[in-house]
Amino acid sequence: MKQQIARELGISEVEVPLAVHVPIELAKRVSEKEVFDARANVNRSCTATKYIPEIAEAARNRPQTSAVPEQ
Repeated sequence: MKQQIARELGISEVEVPLAVHVPIELAKRVSEKEVFDARANVNRSCTATKYIPEIAEAARNRPQTSAVPEQ
């Protein structure tokens, strides 16, 4: 996934943040989780398992942060 994001952004793979804050709806789409609520995911974090263009934009527009998505 990092390679695809780097290619999309025209940057090197090492420049792609390991974690970014994203809206919950985007996190649901890239992590492909059916249930993404406080009971199912206490830390509200996820690992992207699916590439969508919006995740590349999130990496471009947001500084590297913890893996906790925005609410």
